[in-house]
Amino acid sequence: MTVRQALGLMVTVGPLRRVLVATLLTAVTAGGLTVVAVEFGARLGHGATAGAALAAVYGLGNLAGSLAVTAFPLRGEPERLTVRHVVILAVALALCAFSPVYPVAVAAFGLAGFANAPLFAASLILGPRALPAAGAALVLLAALVAVADRRLTASSARPRPERPGTVPVPAEAACEDRT
Repeated sequence: MTVRQALGLMVTVGPLRRVLVATLLTAVTAGGLTVVAVEFGARLGHGATAGAALAAVYGLGNLAGSLAVTAFPLRGEPERLTVRHVVILAVALALCAFSPVYPVAVAAFGLAGFANAPLFAASLILGPRALPAAGAALVLLAALVAVADRRLTASSARPRPERPGTVPVPAEAACEDRT
């Protein structure tokens, strides 16, 4: 199956489309959690190292969740499992966001990691090709956006004809600090 065919299936087949959207949106949120953990630990009064510890606890929770899914495989329809685990992860992320003190945040980040593992497993029950194909499409889209932006920027940066009576300024001089 080509990437185009896989994308066509993901757009036209309802369960694939819903699982794809849920998985992609959740991945962005869960992926960002480790980034904000550093600041979050500091805001709870424990410094950047405490934030790094929160990120590590999230990872350990994810490992524990993966081991649990390995020992007790998910059973049921993939779409329903995915939606159920998206809701569980949303609750865990809300606990992270509203943790009033550091020990509660540690537990919440661990729970969020644990909740993320079954969600990932539930989304893979649809087959191992759908997510990498979607990932390939997103990465390709990112490359296309970068190329388009570069071309648009380059076309707007082309030298313009000089007006009579103006003196051209070399690019190096335009970057100098004149304060």
